[in-house]
Amino acid sequence: MSTVESRVTSPKKAFKHDYELLATHHDTGVGAHGERTYDLQLAIPKSTLVPNFNLCELFKHWTLLTVSIYVVLIAIRTNRGSS
Repeated sequence: MSTVESRVTSPKKAFKHDYELLATHHDTGVGAHGERTYDLQLAIPKSTLVPNFNLCELFKHWTLLTVSIYVVLIAIRTNRGSS
């Protein structure tokens, strides 16, 4: 997620934020008792602008990498009693 913060002065001093999602990726999970290493390359579009606001007081720019992990647990119960 790329964010540009702009300082606005009309009608009051505040900040405006413009957000742009640069890339997203979905992948499959891991089986029971398993491990998996994910080596991902995110395809950021060549048209993405990276502004240079160095020493600027009116604008700020930052990029944030967010990783979301969703876990689905399935419990299987068996009755193994002695008969």
